[in-house]
Order: sequence, then structure tokens, then C-alpha cells
Amino acid sequence: MKNLRYLLSITLLLGALMMIGCGDDDDDGPSAEELQLQMIAKSWVAQTVTFDETDVTDASFSNFSITFGTDKTFSASNGEPIFTGGGLWDFGSTLDVIIVDGVTMTTVFNADASALQLTFTATGESIGSRKSGLTGDYVFNLLAQ
Repeated sequence: MKNLRYLLSITLLLGALMMIGCGDDDDDGPSAEELQLQMIAKSWVAQTVTFDETDVTDASFSNFSITFGTDKTFSASNGEPIFTGGGLWDFGSTLDVIIVDGVTMTTVFNADASALQLTFTATGESIGSRKSGLTGDYVFNLLAQ
């Protein structure tokens, strides 16, 4: 009986030590959304802008810049008729999709997140800061400032 108590005490002690030794492993680093947010939340300037495969950088967007904030706001300058001022943005159904002031855009980053491509289709509707009547496919190739 004495040996049984001793064995039971040792088993309980080892079990308690194992539970204490198992720390909280919940901190696996930033989530995928946090990493994507870190990549997009910065200021960007236009390298090239195309509309229906025609370069419109010099004609309309030569000094275009946009800043995406970690608070999911954005501010843009020299972006008319597409971006006028600022507004809100958020991630879409996947992390490579963002919704900027109601418009769904696909994002593609280069390897070190120093370049960003925004691709979207303007449907002609007036949404957020955009004017109605604009229809076509836009591609904004942006560089981090």
C-alpha cells in the first residue's frame, strides 16, 4: 500500500510538472492578415497606369500617390477621376483582394513588397469617390516611397 501511494504521488507530480512545462504556444507570430497589412500600409507612387491596356500615366496620373493606413483608411492625391481624396479600404474575400472605397481590386506585390500592382475594372457606376461614366480595366503599378 505504501508503494502504491508512493507511485501515485510520483505520477501526480510528474503530470503536474509536464503541465507546468507546457507553456502557452499561441504566439506563432503575426497572422497572414497582419503580414499583408504590413506590406500594403505605406505610401505608394505611380510608376505606370494603364486603362484598357493604354498607358495613361503621363496624361492623367503622373504625380499620383496613395497612402494605405494600418487603420484601413487611405488618402490619394492626383488620382482623379479614379481616386479623389480618401476613404476606407479593407481586405476582400482573400488577402490578395482589397476593397477601396467600394471598388474590389486585386493586389500583387513583388518579392520585397517594394512594388504593388492594383488591378480593377471600373463599371461606370459612381461609387465612393469615383465619378460615374468611367468604364474599363485599370492597372496601377506602384512603387513604395
